[in-house]
Amino acid sequence: MYCPKCGSKMQEGATFCSACGAKMEGESKVIITEKAESWSTEDILSVASIAAGALGLLLALLVSVWFGYILGGGALACALIVRKKNKNNQKALIGLIVSIVTLVCSLIAHIVAIALLASFGDLMGDAFSFFMNMMN
Repeated sequence: MYCPKCGSKMQEGATFCSACGAKMEGESKVIITEKAESWSTEDILSVASIAAGALGLLLALLVSVWFGYILGGGALACALIVRKKNKNNQKALIGLIVSIVTLVCSLIAHIVAIALLASFGDLMGDAFSFFMNMMN
């Protein structure tokens, strides 16, 4: 059993917590059989890198490549921070891979967009020339 106030382990049937002194009320006593698992900073940064990378990839392909650059870069930074502290963190490795894929896909989408705009500009110039020649 754990104290509901401070979370310290208590003996079964205790009326006071030995760590914080909180009184356990008779019938309203809360018994926690397991302590909740808390997330470390490394876990939070690792999951953030995966989420930011995936969201960046989705937004880069659907909205603008700039989302991919920004979120992919942030995801890469988070993953590298965690990997620097703990080389064996698998979530950080996944975040690192997702962020690199996001950045590469954003760059490819950017290059394709520029190529399409350039070819569209050539088509527009050809169409303009065609109509100008028709007028003469």
